[in-house]
Amino acid sequence: MNIAICDDEAYYVNDIFKRLMTYKETNDDVSLYVDSFYDSRELMNSIMKKDYDLVYLDIELNDGNGINIAQMIHNIQPECMIIFITSHMNYFNQSFLVNAFQYMKKPVKEQFFISELERAMKRLEDTSRSFVFHTTEGNIVFDTKEILYIETAYREYKIHSTRGAFYGTIKSITEIKKALLECDFFKIQRSFIVNLEHIERYDSATITMTNKDMLPISKKKYKEFKEVFFKYLESQ
Repeated sequence: MNIAICDDEAYYVNDIFKRLMTYKETNDDVSLYVDSFYDSRELMNSIMKKDYDLVYLDIELNDGNGINIAQMIHNIQPECMIIFITSHMNYFNQSFLVNAFQYMKKPVKEQFFISELERAMKRLEDTSRSFVFHTTEGNIVFDTKEILYIETAYREYKIHSTRGAFYGTIKSITEIKKALLECDFFKIQRSFIVNLEHIERYDSATITMTNKDMLPISKKKYKEFKEVFFKYLESQ
């Protein structure tokens, strides 16, 4: 996980950095790479050159407003998670407008800090898994976030992705389908498994994906789908 910390007070930058390093040292299977910044210009210069999975961001910086900076970050790196660190609660409601991952009040309690770090790591893991699909165009690796939905019919499947559509045999993705259902995917009926991240809207009969495809949902599945989808939205 690539992490950035940005606060104009060195104490808080160092505090978060030490917490992250302590967590890394006590968890052998965790890889954290952390960059520290003391103003938004330094942070944004780095954002232009390097991908970050998580940014700890002070809301009231000497050279800018954290809400506006968060919006600029998401314009460049939409998937980046942002945790606001602040001494004030004034901006709590505004933080939702920029899809903040979390809002923490200084001083941050250790248990809360760790639980949210682990939640961020879990989200990254869920959205960063990759699978090899055996298609008619050869073996292709897809990240889960690239997959919109999978359509099956007879002995064939069709994967609808941000890179286009690809075909293959159902037998070749038997295990992949099981793995996807353990991530943020849901089987809305016999022929379709959809990525919850790519749902634009829905009603009791159809689900519209971000590519505007409208898929039929089973009446038997609708209640369960709503429960799963609401839980997914809450986790975001």
